[in-house]
Formats: sequence, C-alpha cells, structure tokens
Amino acid sequence: MLIDPVHGMEGVKNGLLLWYDRILPALLPFSIISYILVASDNLSFFSRILHPVIKKLIPVSPDGVYPLLAGFLFGFPLGSKIIGQLSENGQLRSSEAQILLSVCNNISPVFITGYMVHQCIGCDAYMLPAILCIYLPPLFFAAIRLRFLKGTASDKKNEASRSQITFKIIDAGIMNGFETLLKLCGYIVIFSILCKPLSLLKNSIPFVSLLFGSILEVTNGISCIAGYGFSKEAMFLLCTTCTSFGGICGIAQTSSMISDTNLSMSVYIRDKLFFSVMTFGCALCYLYLL
Repeated sequence: MLIDPVHGMEGVKNGLLLWYDRILPALLPFSIISYILVASDNLSFFSRILHPVIKKLIPVSPDGVYPLLAGFLFGFPLGSKIIGQLSENGQLRSSEAQILLSVCNNISPVFITGYMVHQCIGCDAYMLPAILCIYLPPLFFAAIRLRFLKGTASDKKNEASRSQITFKIIDAGIMNGFETLLKLCGYIVIFSILCKPLSLLKNSIPFVSLLFGSILEVTNGISCIAGYGFSKEAMFLLCTTCTSFGGICGIAQTSSMISDTNLSMSVYIRDKLFFSVMTFGCALCYLYLL
C-alpha cells in the first residue's frame, strides 16, 4: 500500500467489488435465514423429513441434516458458520461437528459450474464431473467416519420445543448476518491486496503467480490457471484440486466463523488437504477413463 499505492488501491477496489457483486447478495439472505432457523429451534422440520433418507447414506444425527445440506447448497463459508452456531448452542456434539466442519464447508455448485467450468475452463461438459470430483471425497469421508462415531446425538437435553420466530430473533439474525459478511469483506480485501502483486508477475514469472495465487485465494487461483495456457484437461485437473482445498483465504474465513467454539482448525486443514489430494485423484481417473 505504501510502496505501490496505485496497485494497492486496485487490490482494495477489486476485493470490495467482488464482495459487493458476488458474496453479499449470494450469502447475506442465507446467513440471516440460517441464524433465525437455528436460534428459533426450527431445524426439526428438515430433520423430520430428510433424516430418514439421508442417514441411510450418511449416518448423520438429526441435528446434522441441515448443516450438511446447507454447506453444500449455500456454499462456503456458510457451512462453517452454521456448524459453529450449532456446536456453540450444544445442538451438535463436538466430535460430529468436527467431521461436519471439514465435510460441509465447500465451494457452492454455482461457483463450480458457473465460474470455474463455464467461465474459466470454457467446457460445460465438465460441470457434472467437476461437482462429483469435488463433492464425492468429503461425502465418502463423512459416510465412513460417522459410522464409527459412537453417540452422535447432541448433548442438548430434552426439553420443551421453543420453535418460535420473534422479532428479537429476526433482529439478531440481521445483525449477525451483516457481522458475518463484514468479516468476509475484510478477509477478501486483505487477500485481494496480497494477490495483486501476483497478477503483475503473470507475464514475467508465470509459475510463481500460478503457484501462490492458487494457494492464497481460490477465485484468483482459478483465474491464474485459466490464463496460463494449459489444455482444458489440465485446467480441469488443477482447478478442481484448487477449489477442493479452498485456499488460505478460505481457511482464514473458516477460522473466523468458528472462533467461539472448541473446533480444531488443524484438523480442518488436514482434512481439506486430504480432500484436495482425493479430488486430484478422482479428476485424474476421470480424464484417464475419458
């Protein structure tokens, strides 16, 4: 910011625009609604309908049904926020919450199909394979780990249901939603500033720009991969692996979402690295069989 203020300010502007155009409208409504559902104890609706079906494939507890679905459908980092809230309220055991944190905190399918495959790779035939390569490893991991997890019921005592939505809960949900999105804005701006010098090295030292861009932030990393001149097959392999890991920016955002819980970030990072290796293997097998 001091040595090269022009490009530093461009990094700030790019981060703010990314947050305002993509993150804020996509995540704010879901963040508010999720807080209201959890705080008003209305998650039993999802459990009652979907748990009998989901538990046959993934033996999650009834309270784990909503974060499992929301984490995949709404997108990162809302999965970690929901799991952190349920864990803090005692609605999920710490052991199950730790597993679900790694499994459910994923990039949304809209990002994968729209930005990664359609816009960057430029081959819509990779949409379904990309989703399967990124989502199957954590789902397979959850199906195995949860089967060996004894007593996945929550520590929450049986008590009269308080399933009601009040204006106080709605107000708290709105404030919590904006607080969450402002935290994300801060992290996005910081990493946008860090990624800006890497974009300037794209022509002079492309490998350095590619490597560190992919590690720092997933959106910038995919953009670097797409601009490197790889074949579509190589882009598919690298982009799916990069997306599965989520980048250091994603780790920082996840840490902020679970800061009030006893969930372990070291376990989360280990699992995400494992998933990225598995995704790389799945993508490689798909390309080989293709």
